[in-house]
Amino acid sequence: MGTEVVAPQRRLAIGDTAYRDLVNFRGELLTLTGSEQTTDAYLAALRDFLSRLAEFPHRGEARPDLHPSIRAIGFRQRLRIVFAVMEDQVLILAVQSARQGRVTLPEPVYQFLEVLDGDVR
Repeated sequence: MGTEVVAPQRRLAIGDTAYRDLVNFRGELLTLTGSEQTTDAYLAALRDFLSRLAEFPHRGEARPDLHPSIRAIGFRQRLRIVFAVMEDQVLILAVQSARQGRVTLPEPVYQFLEVLDGDVR
C-alpha cells in the first residue's frame, strides 16, 4: 500500500487591478444585456470558475514571458483571467477581454511580483 500525498489547497485572492477590472466589466455587461439578472448570473458563474482555480491552479497557459508564476486562462470565450500561482494562494491579477490581442499588466503588478520572487513557485 502506498501513501497518498494530498497537496494543500491554496486560497484565492483578487488583486486591486483585477478587482477594478471586474467592477468595470460588470458595468459593461449590465449595459450590454440590460438585465441585472443576466449580469449577476454571469458573474456568479465567473466566481465559481475563479474559486476552482484555487483547487486546480496549474490550468491554462503558462506565461513565463510575463513572469514565471503567471498563467492565463479563458472564461466563456469572452474573458481572459491572468493569475499568479504562489505557494499558498492563487492571486488573480487581471480580468481582460479575450479579444484583447495580448496580455498586459500594469507596472505595479510587475513590481509586486518582483517582491514575491523568493516565494513564487
